Amino acid sequence: MYGVVSVAVCVLLVYVSDKWAAPDRIDSFTYWCGVATLVALVIAVGEIIHAGTATNAVNLALSATARQEARTLSAEVIALVDEVSESMRAEDYTAALRAVQIARRFVARLDFKHVLPLEGSAIAEKLGDVEHALQRALNDDRGKPMTRAGKTELNDVLMTIKRAAERLAHLEGWV
Repeated sequence: MYGVVSVAVCVLLVYVSDKWAAPDRIDSFTYWCGVATLVALVIAVGEIIHAGTATNAVNLALSATARQEARTLSAEVIALVDEVSESMRAEDYTAALRAVQIARRFVARLDFKHVLPLEGSAIAEKLGDVEHALQRALNDDRGKPMTRAGKTELNDVLMTIKRAAERLAHLEGWV
């Protein structure tokens, strides 16, 4: 577009050069230097506008990619939360802890700038709480590391994580 404008400016200035440029060599040289400067200005403004639109297109593409990755990672986190629940039900706290640690790695890969930051940080914080509780359960010296109330409380936290992950998994045009 700015190339067409530059050519149009050049043609116009060649057409009116007889009126503005005197036959004297210095005046003619000054006129054509001014023409070159004007064409360079048009090209520079065009490049700035083009760079701005290209940057916006890249940001939109990054946002779409980040949203798609958030949906994928959220689905994985939901599956891992289900695995944690099953492992806790079977009192296999080592497997539950391993699943929570994998889920935390998935959440760490999320780019919260392009997705819902409240849900992402809530998931990360709650997964940290679950990991801490499971670490305590594994390091407890008593025979039964988690009480029924502790399991219920941990299950409530897991459901909160799952709801937040489901909100991330259902992202559409959010930027």
